[in-house]
Amino acid sequence: MTTGSVGACRRALYPVGLFVLALLVLCAGAGVDAARAERLVVEVGKGLQLRGTEETESLFVADSDIADLSASPGEAQFVYGKKAGETTVIGVDVAGKTLFRYDVIVIHNLDEMRRMLSQRFQGARISIQSARGSIYARGIVPDERTYDAVIESLRSNIPDSVLIEEIAVAESPTIKLDVTFMEVSREQLETYGINWSVLVSSRDGDTSVNVGAWVKLLVDNGVGTVLSETTLTTVNRRKASFMVGEEVAVPGYAADNDLGRMNYGVEYKFVGLTVDFTPELLAGGEVSLEVASEVSSLGDKARFISGNRVPNVASRKLETSVELSSGQSYILAGLSRLDTTASGSKPRDQWGVAGEVVRSLLGHDDIRSRQRDLIVVVTPHFGESQRPDVAEVVDLQQTNLEYILSVEGRKKRGHAVPVDLHGSPGFLY
Repeated sequence: MTTGSVGACRRALYPVGLFVLALLVLCAGAGVDAARAERLVVEVGKGLQLRGTEETESLFVADSDIADLSASPGEAQFVYGKKAGETTVIGVDVAGKTLFRYDVIVIHNLDEMRRMLSQRFQGARISIQSARGSIYARGIVPDERTYDAVIESLRSNIPDSVLIEEIAVAESPTIKLDVTFMEVSREQLETYGINWSVLVSSRDGDTSVNVGAWVKLLVDNGVGTVLSETTLTTVNRRKASFMVGEEVAVPGYAADNDLGRMNYGVEYKFVGLTVDFTPELLAGGEVSLEVASEVSSLGDKARFISGNRVPNVASRKLETSVELSSGQSYILAGLSRLDTTASGSKPRDQWGVAGEVVRSLLGHDDIRSRQRDLIVVVTPHFGESQRPDVAEVVDLQQTNLEYILSVEGRKKRGHAVPVDLHGSPGFLY
């Protein structure tokens, strides 16, 4: 082999070597990313057993002042909390490959927190339960001031990222939201001379503009079409959601943490209109209504990934807030949608170039567009004397033992008896 041929071979193999090296780096990074990442919540002075440590050669704790490890004679590994904070536990094998990673969150002792809540808020019924990755607080408090104090006490000891709070206020009145979702034609609106900016800034009950009358006028004259009408019931500071649309299957890949490989799967994505309402009662008989809406639709173009068609979803989001009185309406407008269809006269195939020239001179393209506005009309109602109990509106979960005891109390006393057990009572199966 001559010197020139050797140099040519080296130049030819050089890109191949770079490709193989890049592939090895990507595979190593994929192995690290595929390592299990789990969140653990541990109380101070208590511990949990780590899973998946059979093939672990060494363990690493980022901050041993917050949490530390202890091994049993059977090679089981345990993590225990030392003081409140967050740290990370990483396990590697003999080759130095990361097998798992735990985000450890150490919180104060829950028994002490339960005693603290029972002493501070004697009129409240609050229970706290712990899982491997979250803290669940539920119950009923007498008023809004007690609710704010309870939440502040919980957040001073538990991070927001792990706190799941479902505490209801007994004296909080229920709020009903009448929601009307309609579609109107932009061209016909201009014919009738309707300006949404005037209606949006007005409320039902004003002497100048009556929103309900305008909506009835649009429907009666065929300008608008009511797509959906519903009534949402919620309580103070609790979100209520209104959704109209469908779920679209989107193919994709997800990492299998146990086997360290990518699996094919299907994810369902909601397409349509989503409106979230969060009411907050104010002094003076009004309610502050936070509105967050999102309109999504399928685009004309789609992507193809590994032979699978992935639809393109276009979305628009809007967030606003408004103060209303009971019975006053608010219009959420400006969510327009444009549909365009095109068709053209096509020459016959045998006409060739002459046909193209004739079509350009005498033919025509038919392009039609239809612009529609999506309108959401919301009317809050609150302050009525007849209202259901807040416990009927907010679903409070019960354990099997709590349910049995409440049923026995109903048989003896003739009415439901609230039962709230602390600790970990239950049955052995």
